[in-house]
Amino acid sequence: MIKRETIQELKDNLDAVFHAYGNTEENLRKDKGDIPWGEIPDSDALKTYNHLEYRLANITRQAFVTMTLSWLEMAMDVIGEVYIPDYMTKVEYKDSEKKRKGSWFKKRCAVFRKYCNAFKGKTENEHYQFIENVRIVRNCVVHAGGRVEKADSPNQVDKAVKWIWEKAQEGNFKYAEILSGLIYLREDLLPEVVIVSMKIVEHIWQHAENESR
Repeated sequence: MIKRETIQELKDNLDAVFHAYGNTEENLRKDKGDIPWGEIPDSDALKTYNHLEYRLANITRQAFVTMTLSWLEMAMDVIGEVYIPDYMTKVEYKDSEKKRKGSWFKKRCAVFRKYCNAFKGKTENEHYQFIENVRIVRNCVVHAGGRVEKADSPNQVDKAVKWIWEKAQEGNFKYAEILSGLIYLREDLLPEVVIVSMKIVEHIWQHAENESR
């Protein structure tokens, strides 16, 4: 059985990531608000705005999304190693020449689904799809600098971004889009990734607890 203190520590770590992100976004909003529109040539003001929003803010959002997904992977492993015997062997099939197919997230979810009866509800499936699509976007950022045409599967990235954009429209948010071939993340995305990641961790922990009784 995993200690509640451990789960709380995991949550505190994610809260720290979100707090740092909030501070960064607030500073960027202040810098954009300080642009002296009307006092300098419009071209200079626009250049400054584009630098802050489409370069600095985008890089920041990409970094924090990457950090959050890394947190989710780590948190899933912490829980899995406590409740599921030979957890990492089951994730990777390390005892055979064949490795489990799929992304790190798909492989871990498959193990929790099989051994803890998790990810079988409609809501959990939506969370699963959301994170998997964000993961595809994150991979393009990490391995191709956000350049869609340089990704291993540009069509997959394009579909993932469209799925995320359409999902955002359900709540009148804006999460991610492709501008001039580059992935651009909106400020609404990271909060949703944090919320969904936390819900996934709580979900698998509860199911692991129930199955261990």
